[in-house]
This record gives sequence, C-alpha cells and structure tokens, in this order.
Amino acid sequence: MLFAFYYGTAFRAPSLGETKKVNNAALLGNQSLSPEAVETFELGFSAHFTDALQSQITLYQSYIKDIISLQPVSVGIQQYKNSGAVTARGIELESKYSFAKNTYLSFNYVYQDAEDQKHQRFANTPKHRANIMANVEITDHVNFYIDTLLKGSSQRAVGDGRNNTAGYGLINTSLTVVDIGLKGWEASFSIFNLLNKDFSSPTSIGSLYNDMPQAGRAFFGALKIKFW
Repeated sequence: MLFAFYYGTAFRAPSLGETKKVNNAALLGNQSLSPEAVETFELGFSAHFTDALQSQITLYQSYIKDIISLQPVSVGIQQYKNSGAVTARGIELESKYSFAKNTYLSFNYVYQDAEDQKHQRFANTPKHRANIMANVEITDHVNFYIDTLLKGSSQRAVGDGRNNTAGYGLINTSLTVVDIGLKGWEASFSIFNLLNKDFSSPTSIGSLYNDMPQAGRAFFGALKIKFW
C-alpha cells in the first residue's frame, strides 16, 4: 500500500491563433493575453490487493486562473480574452486486473466538480467520465485492444439558452501484428468510433449553434519497419 501527496504548478502560453488571428472577421486575436496558470494538489492511495489486481484512488483540487476563452465584443464578433478563474475538485478511481502477461482488463472513472469565481458551474465540462480498456495478447506476435469511453453531459454557460450537450459513449479498437515472417516490422489496423456514434463537442455561445460535429467511424492503418 502507498500513500502519496503531490503539488504542482503549470502554465499554458497563448497560442498563435489566440494572439495573432486577423483573417477571421468574427474571431479576433488578442496580443495582450496572459498565460493560463494552474496550481494542483493531489492526495493518492494505491494498493496491490493480489499479484493480478491493483487499484488507485486520487483526490485532487486545481485552481486555474487567467483562463483564455472567446468573449463577445459586439454582435457576431468574439475575441480571445483572459476570463477569470476556475476551481476544479474531484476524485479519480483506477483499477486493473491482469489475467496473463499483456492480457488485462482495466477501468478508470473521474468525477469532477468545476465552478468559476462566482461559484457557478463551469460550462462545457462533464462531471462524469469513464474508460474501460481490455488488451489480449493472442500470440507472441498478435495483440488485440479495445476501449470504451463514456462521457457525461455538459452544462451550458449562464445565458446560453441551448440544451445541455448530451453525453455519449465511444468504442475504439485495434489489432497489431509484429515480427511474423520478418523480424523488425509491425503492422496495425485501428477503428475509431466503431459503432459510428453521432456526437459533438460543445461550443461557446455566439459560435456554432449546434456545436462542433465530431468524426464518425474511421479506419487507420500503420506499418513500421526497423532497419537496425
């Protein structure tokens, strides 16, 4: 068993688009932006209950200031601005069970409560998120992986009359083959959004009314060869 306490700070500098955007009449850059800054405290507990089962619980709180977001400056026009601070606190649960070498089932779940400096729910941030992952080493040369992402609904900002962004579930999978017939090569085939789920990412008020549509089912292939 292990207890641990962590403290950390970080920052995110404004991107080029957030500071220099000039070719979009509806979205304006801002050269006066300050970096976003975050301060985080974490308290964790982990344990190996058996040789095969390990679990971890983490409590955390983060304070983020000078958040960069789009803010309306006139009708139909938005500009990137530093828009206050957010406090996020929550809990993360993780567990993994190994059936054999490179064959396992694992999951993680995150509950997050985020609010702004006015103690209002921070917009477009789901409270619940979970992942379920499974990996099977079929042979020494063939590996199969599948994961499921479950994401809760997101609340809109104050003054945004649109319905909350719906939650969704996605399944991704991949098959990897290595060193069959020729040593030093690896081929993989992956499917993103296996069930072709229709989902969107939330947008701020004044931008896309129906949110940002995300990709449906997509196929990816890769081939790697090591020459030495």
